[in-house]
Amino acid sequence: MRIFYLIILSLVSTSITLAQTAGPPEKNASYWEGTIQGGDVVPVNDFVEGKNSSNRPIRYFLAGFAEWGRQSSGKQAWEQSFNYPFFGFGVWGNTYFNTEAGPAFSTYGVFGTTIYRGEGWRIGYRFRLGLAYVPHYYDPEKYPYNIFTASFVNFFFNAGLEYQVDLGDKLDLVTSLALTHYSNGRASVPDTGNNTLGLGVGLRYFPKKKLPRYYHHNLPNYDKSASWTYKVLASTRQVESGDSLNQSSGEHYLLLGLSGYWSKKISRHASLGVGLGVTYDGTVGAPVFGKIREEKPTIGEQILIDIHAGYVVTVWKISLAIQPGFYVYKSQLAEDKPILYQRVGLRYHATKRGFAYVALRAMEFSAADFIEWGIGLKFHHKKKSDHNK
Repeated sequence: MRIFYLIILSLVSTSITLAQTAGPPEKNASYWEGTIQGGDVVPVNDFVEGKNSSNRPIRYFLAGFAEWGRQSSGKQAWEQSFNYPFFGFGVWGNTYFNTEAGPAFSTYGVFGTTIYRGEGWRIGYRFRLGLAYVPHYYDPEKYPYNIFTASFVNFFFNAGLEYQVDLGDKLDLVTSLALTHYSNGRASVPDTGNNTLGLGVGLRYFPKKKLPRYYHHNLPNYDKSASWTYKVLASTRQVESGDSLNQSSGEHYLLLGLSGYWSKKISRHASLGVGLGVTYDGTVGAPVFGKIREEKPTIGEQILIDIHAGYVVTVWKISLAIQPGFYVYKSQLAEDKPILYQRVGLRYHATKRGFAYVALRAMEFSAADFIEWGIGLKFHHKKKSDHNK
């Protein structure tokens, strides 16, 4: 997961607009793409290390992607701002060469763009976000050692670098290095999640040829004013209360939160900011296997206060938010919760100010803490000169 966050922060922040050769505009071009990927399973739990029915480590994986998408032409101004991205939908299948781990599948949306373009080649990045379906999820009878996830439906994320070479008017060769993660955000346990890092090779086919040129707009100045964002969140999380072979017997606990966040645009579609959050975490002090307290925790002992930074990039009405943070206050009962945390989420801006969002809060760049579901309001801070106009 650490590589996953580094990929996101470095690639999104370095995406720059590179003007294409001017000429008659073209429509978006549709394409089909197939990719084979293989590599290593990141050893994040005992199941991967060899505590499984085969008594052998799970080291390698093999996956396949099939996608349909469109290469943008720049007809919309935002497409030029993102250096003419591509976007679409796809399906994914994966095997670990292990019967108990079983296969995994996904349906997802994809978004990618170019960091640098040369004559007949390009370097870029790609995100895939969707749902993963895991038939062999944890079951105390069938799959007692499989602690990847305890649910059939999970969140799916894939992010990586790619190098693309032109093979003609209709065909491209695409090679990639990407990290894949899926988990249910501890909505049910066990849920260590699964991380893989692999190399891929694929072909992209354009039925009606590639775009020979793109739109080029004289983009107007963008609003550089600061803004305030306020959010409320709610979630539930299951806590393990059984032994190592019966981990799904835990209870679900409520989590609630409030946060305020100040941000300022650094480009047409991106902003940086800092915020303060307060979370009530009902899992703090909850009885778990080997740790049962006679006294119930007080509300004060279950409060967490944090400070977080953030990078937010917006396309149309959808925003991707990346927010690393740290807890400035947590009680002794929360000693198992690391000081540092990470949040990655999506927002949908239904109105000018209001939005709904979902986010994954993670610990130590590798394990999910819980899934945040929430709503928020965003207010732009106008300068005094703006009020006088």
